[in-house]
Amino acid sequence: MSRRHEARHTGLTLVELVMGMALAVIVMALAIPSLQALMANAQRSSVVTWISASLLYGRSEAIKQASPVSLCPGTPQAGCESGKQPDWSGGWIVFRAPDAAIRYQGEPSLLRTHRFIHSPFTLKAHAGIRQGVTYRASGFAEHAGWLDLCSTDGGENHRILVHAAGRLEVEDLNQCGTGTG
Repeated sequence: MSRRHEARHTGLTLVELVMGMALAVIVMALAIPSLQALMANAQRSSVVTWISASLLYGRSEAIKQASPVSLCPGTPQAGCESGKQPDWSGGWIVFRAPDAAIRYQGEPSLLRTHRFIHSPFTLKAHAGIRQGVTYRASGFAEHAGWLDLCSTDGGENHRILVHAAGRLEVEDLNQCGTGTG
């Protein structure tokens, strides 16, 4: 056969196309769970950062205003939640607390409101900060304690420690609902 009559194939056959698609589906099936885990970890990290930033905001406002500032679970309309174990998962308020007590005095004292809308998590306070956190003008916390950020979807759990000196520390938590990490 002469060179002029040879057929040149420049496209893909149906078999090659189907094999390529099957390979792409297999790679995606392997990558999607890893991507979902990566996204869940990023969300957890952002929630821990958001809560820590809120606590640090309260501390910095206490120092800046040279007056105590408190954070407590609740809303501006209802005030601070009370009870044996208030639930921080619904949100919290940051407010001026001139008498260093966790008593919300209404709108004029309100500094910031946080709604906790991250549904795969619960947020519970323990030890001295169950009812709330108060920072003195020195930046020291009235009481030490911790907040447990617990994943309801089986993911990682975290503990945010509030030291009496006002410093925060974040650590991984093996099991939520316990007094220890």
